[in-house]
Amino acid sequence: MGDVRGGGESGEARPELAEDLAEVSDFFRALGKQIELLRERAGMTQKELGSQVGYTEAVIGSV
Repeated sequence: MGDVRGGGESGEARPELAEDLAEVSDFFRALGKQIELLRERAGMTQKELGSQVGYTEAVIGSV
């Protein structure tokens, strides 16, 4: 992968670390599982949750 520019004024490049990306992916996977468990505990379908929070069933399913 290429360099990622930092947000500082220097604009120095820093290498993108695969471990960082894996941790972010793991975080979102765990978050999605928690949402699923809470939704099921509430007895709601993906469509019902989507209606309540203003998203489509497809978006809820992708999370």
